[in-house]
Amino acid sequence: MGISHPTGTPLYLLLMKFWESVFPFGTIVWRMNLLNALLSAVAVGILSHRILRLSLTWGASRGRAGLLALCLSLTLAYSQTFWYESVAASSYVLHYFLVILWLTLMSRVIVEKQMPLLKYVCLVTGLALANHILSLVLLALVVWTLLSLVIRKEISLKKALAWSLFLLPGLCLYLYIPVRAASDPVINWGDPDSLDRFFRYVSRKDYFINTYVADVGDLLEVFLFHLKSFLAEASPVLPILALALLVMALMRKTRAETAPAGNRSPAGAFHLALLGIALFILNGFLLSLHGSHLDLFLLKRYSVPGYIGLYFSCLAAIAWILASCPRRTFAFLAALLVVIPALSLGCHFEKNDRSQNTLLKSYVEQLLSHLPAGATLYAEGDNHLFPILYYHLVEGYRPDIVLLNPRIGLGNQDKVALLIREGRLYTTHYVQTQEPVRCRPAGLVFKLAENDAPLRVMEWKDFTEEEIRRVRAPLEKILVTEYYHRRALYHKSRGETQEGLLWVRKMDTVAQGYDQTLMLTGFAFANFEMVQESLKYFEAALKINPKNRASKFYLERFSRTNLL
Repeated sequence: MGISHPTGTPLYLLLMKFWESVFPFGTIVWRMNLLNALLSAVAVGILSHRILRLSLTWGASRGRAGLLALCLSLTLAYSQTFWYESVAASSYVLHYFLVILWLTLMSRVIVEKQMPLLKYVCLVTGLALANHILSLVLLALVVWTLLSLVIRKEISLKKALAWSLFLLPGLCLYLYIPVRAASDPVINWGDPDSLDRFFRYVSRKDYFINTYVADVGDLLEVFLFHLKSFLAEASPVLPILALALLVMALMRKTRAETAPAGNRSPAGAFHLALLGIALFILNGFLLSLHGSHLDLFLLKRYSVPGYIGLYFSCLAAIAWILASCPRRTFAFLAALLVVIPALSLGCHFEKNDRSQNTLLKSYVEQLLSHLPAGATLYAEGDNHLFPILYYHLVEGYRPDIVLLNPRIGLGNQDKVALLIREGRLYTTHYVQTQEPVRCRPAGLVFKLAENDAPLRVMEWKDFTEEEIRRVRAPLEKILVTEYYHRRALYHKSRGETQEGLLWVRKMDTVAQGYDQTLMLTGFAFANFEMVQESLKYFEAALKINPKNRASKFYLERFSRTNLL
């Protein structure tokens, strides 16, 4: 175990190590994928049980409550991003699990008035903070809840402070980071063994340079985008149905007028709905404080906790109203609720079936095959660094090569000059150099050397049709676009211009829809002196992300060149 990408996710690292020890079957990656699938399945089960209990509390028969619990929980299970993230190893699914557990406990506090459960809410909040920085949203809501209860004199200040101490077990897990960093692990990202480096590490201070949101207009753009995205995650029918039922209930006013003062009161459902909306708003706001355009608009995994919040608001409204509605009305609406997860299952199954997705493995195998024996590879960039680390350090691919990246504790920067002189240094990305050092394409890698010795001929292996057909996620499209670009650069460096141009044109087949891939495609066309063609891609990239600095720079630069 080492020090992973900031903010460290110590809870998830320790959980993975525990799971690896108690379940010693299959490859490491398969075991971690299975862990995430189990976490998401348990989370859906917890949510289903909570919907069942809420429906019974609000007056539903056991059969009616069971059907509501099944349909509404499966709607989340088969939603696009929740399902997609649940079948591959990452700390995000543990975050979703803890958010659902947190909402479940909070709903018992709100509806059943079980105030002592707030200490367990604090415990879950602390554990969530030990897993993902976005859990600060849960902390803010807990603090607000405790303060409001103290102000209304429903609990004492002493009790609120005592319950707050349950945050500490989770927060104490962060001690793992400096303690482990001091032991010089293989992966030591940021070397956070001092107080200054530790706070820099857990605050992600180095990642604020690409923040997209700069004003209120940008913030509104983010929220509107994610409201639309929520409608597409499972089906727009769910929120529309929740709103329609609420409007009907308000127009009739019968429920509010005839409801007893107990658990059937609409206040409980109303407060649960407000809690879910607050979770969505705060999650979006916190993400906007440091998220890049890619984080905010393409990688929806960060926004799923907010989607869960809105989903919780919808299920609270639907379960409260359908719990005691007339039988014929329930039969009609229940049929609609059955259709929603069934449609999601059919629509999202192929995209979320990642069992045969070998794209990343094929890319890494080919990249490593382009390195000569005894080479040192300076690996960087999430799309390259993480899979290379796994296949090299865990699966044992190419044990003869050495990985270099001092930022994460791999090797020493002082060795770079010597490696360049010996012609043994390669990089995963092109780097600017000064004479006499040159950076030249050598297959899927780049070679840094002081001479112009001919580079060896590389063997290329195309992706299979099935691998290309499964390319849908943003990072997969970026990876394939980079692959085509590097093949183009390789052929151009060998004087094979037409062959290189063929691969540049193939970039267009996967570049659409993402500003980074469009920018890279435009740069590739410009590199082949097709400036007019390149300008179209820079303009298209800026339509998607008006703040794409590289596209702005190249558009201005090559526009002047074109005029000359």
